[in-house]
Amino acid sequence: MNKKEREPVWNASPKILVFDKNFTKNTIIVLNNDSTQIKDNIYAQELTIWNAGDLPIDINKDIRVPIRLVFSDSVKLIEYEILNEKGPNKNNFSLNMRGDSLELSWKYFDPKYGLKIRHIYSSKNKGFPIIEGSVLGNDLKRVQINKSYWGKLGGLLAFFFFGALTLYAVMNLVKDVLRDKKVEDIFLLLFWFSFFILLVYLLFQITLDFINHYESPF
Repeated sequence: MNKKEREPVWNASPKILVFDKNFTKNTIIVLNNDSTQIKDNIYAQELTIWNAGDLPIDINKDIRVPIRLVFSDSVKLIEYEILNEKGPNKNNFSLNMRGDSLELSWKYFDPKYGLKIRHIYSSKNKGFPIIEGSVLGNDLKRVQINKSYWGKLGGLLAFFFFGALTLYAVMNLVKDVLRDKKVEDIFLLLFWFSFFILLVYLLFQITLDFINHYESPF
């Protein structure tokens, strides 16, 4: 019997440099809401947060550490917005600043549903905000999104095929080495055996990705 659980996960797109403070020809001045100049690099990034588990996450009962982005003295939030949300009900996702953190709240957080956020921030020394959170049974964790489930299966079958061919070649070379004991056959055997070990390792990694794949709700 499979154990049902709440599993909050997140994934981030590559951050985009919006403003480069070191660009000597830059004549653009960026101001904060209080009209102070932003002198650091400015980045934009999208985050996807969703419930990959089997149980809904109750904000009043299940939260141990709020799901939030934590900023610091070297990383300052400039702007944020919810780009999209997905769910069978009206989720009422919202983002609220609480001190140095941008905290997520909701009315419903059902399995396999979530939201996409864009945040823009300034940063010194390539720093970035920390995303954290914990619910009953699981901490919020970062995952890689497998865009093509069938692509993973195709890769798995391809490596299995080449692995079988390599194993066949190794077995034939073993027979030749045992029969003739030629030096060139021994070196060739070592080469093919090393290649076979590499294929086994890659096959293992693909299998893990295939088993532990995550699919974004968007």
